Amino acid sequence: MRRFAVIGLGRFGFHVAQALHDRGAEVVAIDRDPKIVERIKLSVTSAVCTDATDEDNLRSLSIQDLDAVVITIGAESVESSILTTALIARLKVPHIIARATSDLHAQILRLVGAHEVVNPESDLAARMAQRIARPAILDLIQLSSDGYSLSEITAPRRFNGKTLAQANIRKLYGLNILGIKRRTRRFHPDGSEDFHEYVDHNPAPTDVIQDRDILLCIGTIEDIERFSQLDSD
Repeated sequence: MRRFAVIGLGRFGFHVAQALHDRGAEVVAIDRDPKIVERIKLSVTSAVCTDATDEDNLRSLSIQDLDAVVITIGAESVESSILTTALIARLKVPHIIARATSDLHAQILRLVGAHEVVNPESDLAARMAQRIARPAILDLIQLSSDGYSLSEITAPRRFNGKTLAQANIRKLYGLNILGIKRRTRRFHPDGSEDFHEYVDHNPAPTDVIQDRDILLCIGTIEDIERFSQLDSD
C-alpha cells in the first residue's frame, strides 16, 4: 500500500486526502486547525494537528518514510507553503507535489524542491476556456513541454460511415487514434432504457466511425485544434 501525507486541509487539500484514501492509499492528513483535523479524521488513515513549518514536527511523523507528500497550503499562507516544501525536500521525500497560487509561487516551489507543482484554479480556468472555445474537444491533457497532448474529440461529421483507414487521420491531420468511445442505447425487459458507454482501446483500420463517436487522439495541440474545427469549416 502506498503511503502519502497531505499538508494543508482547505477545500482542495481536504478532497485530495479523501480521494487518495478512497483509492486505497494510506493517508496522513495534516493541518494547524484542530476543527478541520477533527472533521477529516474518519475519512483518512490518520489526521494530525501540527505546524508543518517545524522540521521536528515533520520528523516525528516519519514524513521521510512516505512515498509522496502533497502540500496544498493555500493562498492565505504562501510563506508557509514555501517553507514546508523546503523542509520536506530536506527530508528527501521521493516525490513532492505542491500547490501554487501564481506563476512566481510555482517557480519558487520548484526552486526549493517540489518535483511537481499544480495550480488548480489556473488549470480549471484553462480547461473551462478550452471547452468554451473548442466544444468539440471534450478533454485535453498535455503530456510534454513540446506540446504533445492526449485528447478526446467528437468525431467530425465528415468521417461518419468511414473506416479509420479511409479517414486517414494520421496522414492528413497528424493524429494517432488510440481508441474510440461510443454510447449505445440499451432497452431492458421492464421497458426502461439507458445508455452504455463502450471504449475500443485497440481500434482496427477497418473499424467504422459512427455519428457522435468520441476519438481518443494523441498529437500536438495545434493538430488537435485543427482537427476539432473541421465541422466549422
